[in-house]
This record gives sequence, structure tokens and C-alpha cells, in this order.
Amino acid sequence: MIRESLLKNPKFGYIKLKLTNRCNLDCSMCGIPRNYQREMDTKQLKLLIDEVKSMNGVRMHTTGGEPTIRDDLIELIKYSTKKGLPFDIQTNGTLITREYAKKLLDAGLAKVAITLQGPKDIDEILRGKGSYDKTVGAIKYLVKNKIPEIGLVAAITKVNFRHLNALIKFVHGLGIENIAFQPYFRTRYAPEALESLLIKGKDVEILEAEIEKMIKTANDLDINIGNEIYLRTISDYFRKEYFKNNTATYPDKDCLFPFKCCVVYCNGDVYPCYKMTRKEDYIGNVIETPLSKLWVSEKFYKARESIREGNCPGCLLSCYAKKH
Repeated sequence: MIRESLLKNPKFGYIKLKLTNRCNLDCSMCGIPRNYQREMDTKQLKLLIDEVKSMNGVRMHTTGGEPTIRDDLIELIKYSTKKGLPFDIQTNGTLITREYAKKLLDAGLAKVAITLQGPKDIDEILRGKGSYDKTVGAIKYLVKNKIPEIGLVAAITKVNFRHLNALIKFVHGLGIENIAFQPYFRTRYAPEALESLLIKGKDVEILEAEIEKMIKTANDLDINIGNEIYLRTISDYFRKEYFKNNTATYPDKDCLFPFKCCVVYCNGDVYPCYKMTRKEDYIGNVIETPLSKLWVSEKFYKARESIREGNCPGCLLSCYAKKH
């Protein structure tokens, strides 16, 4: 059970900032809404960086959409780094050229998590034709430029789950030492993708065996693919059909995400986490109210209290793995 003291005094650490909803790909497993959303400008984002720093934040973690679409990304990385706030991005990698990788290094990028979903034929089923070669090229450029930390992100789906062990071996050969796996999960933005990507029936037993292979390969290669308890929970996640009605609480009510972090959308809207983005979950907007005030607001307190009582929509996102 989450302690009462933490509920009353949540320890802020960082934000998950969605820099844009725009993306050059249309991945079938992605839950990002395709509709246009107003984006904070460079000045507003720099003010947000200042606010995170003033709250003793430890890093800026940014996603999209595709963050490299923004023309000011390099400027934002430089600004955050000069403030002493490490800046991370999660990217599909397809827009990262040799020259752009060098710019990321020179700007001070601390960490990059790049998405790849399997060997070429499998990856391009999920992410589209031409994506694979560009992403592999980006990984090579980033490794060559010695970005401090380079990781991989992959969703476990019906399409690719038999190929993930091979993916571990392949990207290890490219110089990747960290991979975050998480199960495909239903979102209110893309519920139609559920049946084609959900692992069901006897395939769940095959998934269990595949996960054991992945764990063994990772141990043999000394590559980090996350906590073994978390990984072994993924098959259970599919087996028990926590997708039903998208309301099941899973795995338990001790998720610490909104006690150390929050999600900030590209228009400035703040929510407790990725899975709590309903109208009633809305905390406020950083353009209108400083993040430091939203963090300790009555709305956020009630959201955390609700989570503590077990009223979480449930997920098995990879951030949960850090709890174990």
C-alpha cells in the first residue's frame, strides 16, 4: 500500500512531455491520437523546463508523436542541458541522419530510446514500408556518435512476439545494451487495433516460452531487457484478458508513477499518467498554471488518492517494471 506520507508529499522527479502529436509514421500499435493538437511554442517549453528545474526535477523525458519533427528540438535539448537538466527523447529514428545524430550529440542529448519491432518484414507490417532501414541506420549513427545512453523500445504483439528473441541478438550486435518491452495495450484512441494485435489462446503459452528464451539470451549477452518478474507477468496480462472494457486494475494498486511524475501533452494539458486521460482526470494546463502549483493541487491529490484506493484503469506499461 502506498504510504499516507507519500500521498501528502509526493516526491517530484520528472515529466513525460509529449512534444507533438505529429508523426511521419502510422504504426498500427500506437495509441497516440491522430487528430491535430495545438503545440506549445519554444518559449513556452523553455519556461516549462525552467519550472521542472525549479522543482528539483532530475530529467526531461520527451516523446511524441515524433519529437524530431519539431524544428526546435535541438534548441530545447541545448537549453535544458545548460540548465543542468538531462534531456531524453523517444523516437522512431526514421528522421535521424548522420548529420542530425551529430547535432543531437553536440546539443547534449542524454538518452535516446528508439523504436524497432522486429526483423524487417515484421517491423514494416507494424510501422510501414521503409521504416526499418531508416531506423537501423539511425541506431548506427547514434552509436557511432556515442550518445551517452541508447536504448530500444518494442511493443509485444501478435505480429512480432515470435521474433523478439532474434531482435535482442540483432540490436546487441549494433551496440544496444538496453531494451524496454511492454505488451500492446488497448487505448481509447485505437480500440479497433485490438483483435489484430492481441495475443490470445494457445499463443499465450508460446509467448511464455518466448519470454524465457528472451531472458536467457539477455543474460547470456549481458543486455538489460527489464525486470524478469515484469517480463513473466506479460503472458499473464494477455491470458487474463485485462483488455476487457479497458477497466481492469492490473497488476495492483501500488503504481508510483503519479507520485513522482506526470504527463504533459503538447498543448500543455496535464494528466496523472498515460492511462488516466479522461475528462475527469484532467489536472490543468501549464500555460495557464505553473506546474509546481498543479503538482500539489487538490485535483492531483484526489487523483493520487483514487489510485491509492485501487481506482486505476490498469496497464502494464514498462514504467511499472521499475517498481519491482
